[in-house]
Amino acid sequence: MSPRSLVRRSVAAVAGTAVAAGGLLAFSPAPAAQAADPTAQNAGLAWLGKQFDGANLIAGDVTSTIEYALSATALGATPDARAKLGVDAALESYVEKGDQNVAMAAIFYETVGADPTDTPAGNLIVKLEAAIDDTTGELTTYPYTYGQALAVQALRGSEAATETDKAYDFLVGKQRCADGGFGWGATDDPATCTSSSDETSLGIRAISGMAGSEDVVASASAWLAGQHRNGAFGYISWVAPYDFVESANSTGLAAEALRLAGRTEAAASAAAWVQRHQTVGTACDGKLSVEKGAIPADVSYVSEGRTFGITAETRSSWTLATAQAVRALPSATSAAGAPSLSVPAFVHVSDLFDVRASGLAPSGNACVTLGGSSAWVQGGSASLKAPAGTGRHLVTLTTIGGSVTATVHALAATTLKVKAPSTVKAKKKATIKVKRLAAGESVTVKIGKKKATGTANAQGVATVKVKVTKRGKAKVKVKGQFPDRRGKATIRVV
Repeated sequence: MSPRSLVRRSVAAVAGTAVAAGGLLAFSPAPAAQAADPTAQNAGLAWLGKQFDGANLIAGDVTSTIEYALSATALGATPDARAKLGVDAALESYVEKGDQNVAMAAIFYETVGADPTDTPAGNLIVKLEAAIDDTTGELTTYPYTYGQALAVQALRGSEAATETDKAYDFLVGKQRCADGGFGWGATDDPATCTSSSDETSLGIRAISGMAGSEDVVASASAWLAGQHRNGAFGYISWVAPYDFVESANSTGLAAEALRLAGRTEAAASAAAWVQRHQTVGTACDGKLSVEKGAIPADVSYVSEGRTFGITAETRSSWTLATAQAVRALPSATSAAGAPSLSVPAFVHVSDLFDVRASGLAPSGNACVTLGGSSAWVQGGSASLKAPAGTGRHLVTLTTIGGSVTATVHALAATTLKVKAPSTVKAKKKATIKVKRLAAGESVTVKIGKKKATGTANAQGVATVKVKVTKRGKAKVKVKGQFPDRRGKATIRVV
């Protein structure tokens, strides 16, 4: 038995797979350290757990169901038992669609602790090895890097496999490009090969941890780390104007591959992109407010989802993307502390005011709400519109992990009641009593050029002493927290 065969059993959990789906690639996760704060990834798994249909499949899709189970296992959770029931029932028709699906299913059964050689569709390892060329090691029925990587991962996870080394040799010997990345398929001239971020991620995940793969993983991950745009990985659109499309599927796959290769900074950058696009489940999310934890396939799904919600036509894209992208989140940077919210003590009715939030994850979403007003927190702050009615109102800060509240007191225009002595001696202090204030409201009293400030007590009364100088009739001008909260009186200085 070769060295690579000896180590394959110790890394038999999932390493990485991709499935073409609407132009996006799916992946099966690899073992990884738990995030310091698993809140975001747990929210994603919880949302997926709500997507099972009557056939025990997530959104009617076997691949999404498999991806969910693999991600749950790799993230330290126990997959919903319905996943195996659903895959069992749909397995025969699923594997008939190609040997890449045979490999995908084999990885699923290995991961959930079942035997891939004894399934409702028969022995998946025998089926898979029958499709591998005895001489070259190529998966001849699906001659693309994605299928080859799947085959390597499935075979390395089974003690019954005998073709692992041949499949590995073809993957790293015939499907790599001169720049270190993996291309779409086999090539006899690496210099003419064009590397793909998805295929490179798949290749890394398929061979990571196998004896002798260190140099291949290092060069492939070095190439991959330079392919992101603002943390996101994706593909060039197939229609004009042929723009780069940021893909949660590709970004999740890349983040996991980079983490496996030890490139933690690049993995964290990709994870940050995923976390920025995860649904928090608040009023800021519009019609996605009931979809906490979901991750969109690409950014276009966010605006559509907030307007129309997740529809029957788009749900499968959301479920597949979430099942794949959630694997990036263990690399996301956690919050330094607990979230907190700072708001003004008083706000003017119907006016905009600023709030400050702290203790947030660097790339996590946060929404503040007050009545019918809501806003995303940007750079630690947000602006809200105060309610039209006076009184105390709760401001709520919501993150993927929960919410905290603070209270603001909305004040409207009013005429303050001012009580002043009829006379006061010059160069003495006049005692002015102001009523109809809110508890804690600041008040400024001005007599001539002299002024003093005070704060209302729990009964809404403030007593302020102001020194008077010039003899004669003097106006007492009083202003509360806002300019339209005013009062006045007259005194005689003697």
